[in-house]
Amino acid sequence: MATPGERLETQDKELFDEINKYVDELKGYAQGDLDFVIKYLKKQFASALGTDDAARADFFSKVANQLEERVGRIPFDFELKTGREREDLLNFYKQKDAEDVRQREQEFQFTEQQELASGNEQKGIKESSNESGFLGSGIEKRQSAEATEERRVNIIDPKNREFAFQQALRDENRRLGKVSSDRNIFDITTGARRAGQDEVENLEFGTEKAERTLAERLADIERTKAQQLRSGLDLQTTSSLDNLA
Repeated sequence: MATPGERLETQDKELFDEINKYVDELKGYAQGDLDFVIKYLKKQFASALGTDDAARADFFSKVANQLEERVGRIPFDFELKTGREREDLLNFYKQKDAEDVRQREQEFQFTEQQELASGNEQKGIKESSNESGFLGSGIEKRQSAEATEERRVNIIDPKNREFAFQQALRDENRRLGKVSSDRNIFDITTGARRAGQDEVENLEFGTEKAERTLAERLADIERTKAQQLRSGLDLQTTSSLDNLA
């Protein structure tokens, strides 16, 4: 027959086994939670990129970008977007410069046309004055001055104002285009800076949170184990003392 000490030792072993089994179950539940999350993530991954490894590799080879891999997504997008913004502004300037050149040509042609028309007009006045016997007279000079003034007021000045307005409009478009581009680049820069800072903070916070959560969970398990051991030992000790009595 087993002695009381041997019975107590057997009971201790059974208790330890039960508690260890319980602790293993708690750890199993924790592992099950992790497995569930991983299963969900894998399902999302398969939905986005499929289950064919070869097809996925082929896709990544087609869209691969070594610069993006080296510098990261946020810096890559920043350089890409700001580069395109500057390129768009440069192309806009080139378009306005071309319109400037075209207007200079139109102004030159208009000036030549007006000089030719004015010359023909003055020639007609001279011929008419010569036929009327007023060549070199005050009447001829008055008619010549009136024709010149009328052409300036009715044709030349309005056209020059139109040219000036078109030039001012393009200059204002250049200014507004630069303002808009500067704002876009500022917004892109701000977004990239904040996104980069968020990624750094998310990594640090997420890592620390995961480590703390794991530590808390393991600590809870160990506390539960210790409590179970103390309760079991106290109960067994009381029972053994009662038997001895």
